[in-house]
Amino acid sequence: KVERGAEEGFSGRLAALRRCLGRLPRTAARLVQEHYFEGKTVESLALALGRKAVALRVTLMRIRDELRSCIERAGAETRE
Repeated sequence: KVERGAEEGFSGRLAALRRCLGRLPRTAARLVQEHYFEGKTVESLALALGRKAVALRVTLMRIRDELRSCIERAGAETRE
C-alpha cells in the first residue's frame, strides 16, 4: 500500500512537472530541453548563446526554482 501511494505521488508530481514545463517562457523551456533532455553542457549552451557559463548556471537554477514552486503549488491545489 505504501509503494502504491508513493507511485501515485510520483505520477502526480511528474504530471505537474509536465504542466509546469509547458508554462515556461519559450527561451527557458528551450534551455531545459537542451540541457536536461538533450544532454548539452552548460558550457556549450553558453557558447552558442554568447553568454557566460556562470550566468547560464544561475539562469538554470532560477528555472529549477520556478519549476519546484510550480509543482509545489500544484500539489497544494490537489490536496485542497
